[in-house]
Amino acid sequence: MIQKSLQQDIDRAGDRLLRQTLEPLGWVLTGIEEDFGIDHVVQIFAGDSPDGLWFKIQLKSSASSRYSADGTFVSVELDLDHSKHYALELRDPVFLIHADIQAGRIFWSAPQLDNVLIRTLEEGNNSSTVTIRIPTSNTIPDAAGKLLETVEKLYIVLGNRTLVATSASSFAESLQYQPGEDKLREEFQRKNDILKLRRVQELVVAKQYPEARSRARVVVSDPDSSIENRFWAEDKIGSIDWAEAVTRNAPQAELPAILLSSAQNLQLLTKKGPSHLKFFALIARKAAELDQLVIENWGLTILLHQHRTPAGNPLMGMTAYVDHAFSTMRVIAKYNQCLRLAKYARNFNGRWILPGALIKIVHAAASFVARLGRLKETEMEGSATEFQSSILQICKLAAWIAKESGDQEALALSISAALLGVNSQETDAYRWALRTLDQITDSGVRGKAVELIERHLLRWKGEKLEGDSYSGDPAKQLIENAAASLGVDLSDESDPLVRGLQIAARDNSPERVLRTCEHMVVSLGAVGPTARRIQMLFGTQMAASKVFHCALHDYHLEARDLDSGLTEFKSKYCDSCPDRAPRPVDWKFIGANKQEFSAKYKEFVGKFNASGAGFRFTPSD
Repeated sequence: MIQKSLQQDIDRAGDRLLRQTLEPLGWVLTGIEEDFGIDHVVQIFAGDSPDGLWFKIQLKSSASSRYSADGTFVSVELDLDHSKHYALELRDPVFLIHADIQAGRIFWSAPQLDNVLIRTLEEGNNSSTVTIRIPTSNTIPDAAGKLLETVEKLYIVLGNRTLVATSASSFAESLQYQPGEDKLREEFQRKNDILKLRRVQELVVAKQYPEARSRARVVVSDPDSSIENRFWAEDKIGSIDWAEAVTRNAPQAELPAILLSSAQNLQLLTKKGPSHLKFFALIARKAAELDQLVIENWGLTILLHQHRTPAGNPLMGMTAYVDHAFSTMRVIAKYNQCLRLAKYARNFNGRWILPGALIKIVHAAASFVARLGRLKETEMEGSATEFQSSILQICKLAAWIAKESGDQEALALSISAALLGVNSQETDAYRWALRTLDQITDSGVRGKAVELIERHLLRWKGEKLEGDSYSGDPAKQLIENAAASLGVDLSDESDPLVRGLQIAARDNSPERVLRTCEHMVVSLGAVGPTARRIQMLFGTQMAASKVFHCALHDYHLEARDLDSGLTEFKSKYCDSCPDRAPRPVDWKFIGANKQEFSAKYKEFVGKFNASGAGFRFTPSD
C-alpha cells in the first residue's frame, strides 16, 4: 500500500501556513511544480496592480524547529549545492523561508545578503551541508516591510554582481539599448566616486592618512565628479588632517584651525550651491570657530589656576581673570550663533544632510560645558545644567532628522554626542540615549551605538581608553594650551622660552624621581631669566634647574631637568647603594603622600637652600 510520509504532511502544512500568511498581504504566491530548489514565486501588488517586485522562495517546514538558547534565531540545514545556488549563483532575489508549523510562525532570510554564509562558501569546506541561522525577528507579517526593503536591496546587489561579471565588450554592446548615455556616464561616475570614498574611509580606519588624503583629493579635483561627492571628499580631507594631527600629538590649539580650514574649503566649494551643502558648510564653520574659542578659553582657565597657586604672579592672575571673563563671553556668543542655525535647521528643506553638521556643534561645545560646573570663581557656576540641556536639544534635533531620513548611523552618533557634556548615568542625556537606542533597528549600527555608550561609562569611571582622540602628555598639553592663550609660538624649539616650557612640562611632578628611593629628595636649583619669565607668565617654577639629594647619606647633585639628573644621580650614588629603598611602583606624589613628604623634608630643604647651594636666582640661564 502506498502511504504518504510524515515529512510530506509537514511540507503541506508549511505550504498552507505560508499562503495563509502572505495572501492577506495582497502578495500573489505561485507554486513551482518542478522543484529545482525553488518552491514559489511571489509577486507584490499595490492594491489591484503589481508594483514590479518579484522574488523566489525556498520553503523549509518543520514540526520541531531548532531555536537557539536565547530564542534569537532558528537553525536550518541546507545541502552545500543548494546553499551555493541561493547565495552565489541565482541572479533573481531569493528568500529562504522557514515554517514552524507547531508555533504557526513564518521566518525569512536572504542568503544573497548573508555575509557569514557567503564567506563560508567562498572559503570552502569538506562538509556536505551548511547551517543557516534565520533571525526570529524576521517574521511575516510583522517584518513584511523589512522584507520588501530587502528585495529592493537585493535588486541592487544582484545588479552589481551581474555588472562585475560582465565582460567589457558585452557591457559596451549593451549601451546601444541604453537611452541617454550621458546620464548613464554621470551615474556611473557617481557610483564610482562612492566606491572611492569607501576606500578612503577604509584607509582612514587603518590610519594610512597620506594615501587616504591623496585618494580623496582625486575626487575633489575630478571635474566629472558631482558636487555632492566632491563635498564629502573635501570634508573627509579635513577629518584626515585632524586625525593625523591627533596621532602625532600636535598641540590641541592647532586642531580647531584644521577644522576651520576644512569648513572654509567646503564653503568655497559650495559658493554657488546647492543650498543644503552651503548650509552644512556654514554650520561646520561656526562650529569650528566655537571650537577655537573653547580651546582658547581652556588655556586661560589653566593660566588663571596657575596664577592662583603660591608660584603664581598676582598681576598676571588679574590679567588672566579679565581675559578669561571676556573669553567666556565670546564662547557664549558664538554658541548662541550656532543655536540659531540649529533652530533654522529644523524647518530647512534639505535638513536630511544636517545631522553630521549639528553634531560638530556639540563636539565643539562639550569640553566647555564640562568645565562650567568647576568654574567657581565666575558667574558661570551653576550654568552647566542649562548648557547640558541645550546640547541635548541639538542632539535630539539631529536624531529626529536622522530618523526622518532613515540615517541610522547619524542616529547612533547623536546618541554618543549627547553624552559628551555629562559624566553620570543620572542625567537626562543618558536616559534619552537609552530610549533612543531602541529606535535603531540595524543590528550592526545598534551594536556600535551600544559600544559608544559603554565607552562613555568607562570614561566616567576614570578609565583611559584605547583609541580616544588625544593621548599626549597631560602636563605638556596644559603648557601648550596656556602658551596658545598668550600667543606664544611653540614651533621654534631653539627659543630658550620654548625649551624652558618643555622642561617645565616634563618636570611638572617629581613623582617618578621620588619613587627611586624613600631617601630621595628634590628641590629647585638655579632660577635664571628664562625660568623667571616662565614663572611670571605661566605660574610654574618647574623650568628652573633641579637639585637631587639623598637625605640619608647627604649626597647632592644639580641638573637642568629631572630625567638627566636622575640618570646621573643613580649612576653615581643609587645603583651601588646598599640602603636603597624604592617606593612602591604605584606610589603617587599627591594628597596625603605629598603632605607627609613636604612636612618631613621642609626643614632639610630649607636648610639646604639657605646655604646658598640650592635655590638661587642667577643672571643667566
